[in-house]
Parts: sequence; C-alpha cells; structure tokens
Amino acid sequence: MSFFGLTQLGEQRPFHASSRHGLDLSLFVLKDFQVAFDRTFGMEADCLPLDALPKYLEKLYEGPLVGEEDEALIQQILENHGVIGQYVRREDLIEAVVRAKEIESDPNFWGEKEYKAAEHSSNASLREACKRNERLKYGPKDKFLNPLTAAQEVGWHIGDTKFAKMDRECTKRFPKTSSEISRFADAAFNDVL
Repeated sequence: MSFFGLTQLGEQRPFHASSRHGLDLSLFVLKDFQVAFDRTFGMEADCLPLDALPKYLEKLYEGPLVGEEDEALIQQILENHGVIGQYVRREDLIEAVVRAKEIESDPNFWGEKEYKAAEHSSNASLREACKRNERLKYGPKDKFLNPLTAAQEVGWHIGDTKFAKMDRECTKRFPKTSSEISRFADAAFNDVL
C-alpha cells in the first residue's frame, strides 16, 4: 500500500524529505499546527513569545530545523498582518503558518533557491554531463541530512573524526586533473560544436 501513499509511515519522497533544501510545511494539515502549539505551550495558552517560534517549529517537525526559511516567512506574514511586538496570539500564529504553507506550495516559491539534490533539470542535461565526464557540484553530505542508501552509510561521518582531520592535514594529495586522453576528448568535442 505504500506504493499508493496510503500508509502513515511519513514522507513518501525520501530524497525530498532528506534534502538540505529546507523543510516543507505542505506535509502538515491544520490539526498538526494546532497540536504542535498545544505540545509546545500547553492547551490553555493563548499567546506565545515571538522568540519561541523556532521551538514551535521544532515540535511541528519533531526534530531540529534545517533552515530558517519557514521561521522568516512566518514572521514576515505576521508583520504584514500588523502583528508587531514580543507576543503573538494563537489564532494569528496558526493563520500565519497556514498562509506560509500556501505560499510554499506554490512551485515558483522555491524557484530562486537552488535545489541541490536535483542538479539536472532534464534527462538531456544529465546525459550531456555524463558525456563530458563532469563532476557533480555537490557531494551527498552537501545535499542530504542523512545517508539515503546503505552504500552511503559507509563513511558518511568519516570527515567528522579527529583522525580524518589529521589525515587531511598530513597527507599531500596531487590529483590528476586531466590526462592526454581527456584533453584529446575535450578538443575533439569542442571541434564538433
């Protein structure tokens, strides 16, 4: 049934869910926003301090925040509605979060921000990059928060250890950037164009 997205197992798009692109408010419904408010500030609370907004979003996402896009967007919406001060009412916050969800669901909203997980927008550009043997701009650790495959789990945290840092400092590396064959292929390809 998970093929049809009929389970409660969470996000059905694992690449999107694990990306460093930012979190997605479209995963939630109105009840989720209200429950997160109640868990953060209690059911009796009518107002919250505006500086506690990150704490609310952490309860909503049930984990640490990746970016600050959601917080900044919600604060901007609150300011546009005239909510200025240190405290915000429950209804105003829920309304602002729902409005932020609507704004983020617009496909043009993320258009300006580079989505690192998808470096190619079409199959043709991917094939062209493969023909030219171009390297990817970003490594897996730059694109995703955690490993997505079993092969990525091996060595995922290797750059974080003290010994890995010492190895980088002590080892001189001389990578070969081009060879006779690659220069020939580049020259041949440029002549064709």
